[in-house]
Amino acid sequence: MYHQLTLPISLIIIAFLAISCSPVVHQMRGVVQNPQGLSEGQVRLQTTESPWDDNVQIVAILPDNERFSGRVVYDKVVTKDHFYNLGQQKPVEHSSKTYGSSAKAMLIGDKGHTMKCNFQLSSPSNGISYGGFGECLVSDGRIIPVQF
Repeated sequence: MYHQLTLPISLIIIAFLAISCSPVVHQMRGVVQNPQGLSEGQVRLQTTESPWDDNVQIVAILPDNERFSGRVVYDKVVTKDHFYNLGQQKPVEHSSKTYGSSAKAMLIGDKGHTMKCNFQLSSPSNGISYGGFGECLVSDGRIIPVQF
């Protein structure tokens, strides 16, 4: 009886861990505009967030099939506090992060262009997957307003 229960519980735990450790993939919407402001079509943007840290990868594919990839960097401040507990001689360090409402990304294209993106986050402490807006600028002058 004990072995019969252990296997299903183990499978449930493994399934839960697999789901909770999975990266979060989020789609963004944008339209490429040439330097004259005319639409060149939709861009496919996707971010992949690690559930364990602030590592966010971003990929953009433009209508001409140029593929860009890079990393999103959040605006954040890390604060370290030192305090003493009763009976301890060494200070205890505590770190906390405060997130700003912006994030940036630098992407490298496979056809020789670069792309700089600036994002405003709707919920800074929750990251890019909770929505926001922004703009990406391709090194050849194309502009991509983005909503996510």
